[in-house]
Amino acid sequence: MKNKQAFTLLEVMLICIIITSFLITLPINKRQTCDKKVNDFYQMYSADLNYSISYSLTHLSIVQLRTTSYQYYYLSHDAKKVFERQIDQELTLKLFNVNISNGFVREQVNFNISCQGKTYSFIVVQRSGVVRRV
Repeated sequence: MKNKQAFTLLEVMLICIIITSFLITLPINKRQTCDKKVNDFYQMYSADLNYSISYSLTHLSIVQLRTTSYQYYYLSHDAKKVFERQIDQELTLKLFNVNISNGFVREQVNFNISCQGKTYSFIVVQRSGVVRRV
């Protein structure tokens, strides 16, 4: 009986195919992860904007939803932070504010989110406060 210490050509080819298929799927998974993070931000921001509009309407006051590059927070009429949310580190935003008065967004706001070189554009519609992806 011979002592077998080497791989056959078939085994080596099978390993190469498995590794190649894994490496091909990596960029797709990264892009999907980025899309998911932007979608999660979009849904959370929309919900928080709706909360801010409701708060403004019920208290008949002016409120602000301020966004920085790493967080966004909601200021009540007396400049007190009501809530604060951290933004995922892979997402990049520029400073912008949404001003709400008596339940209405005062002006349309356009903003962009960047993630891994891809830019996503959004609009906060005046009056209704609906966040739309452009």
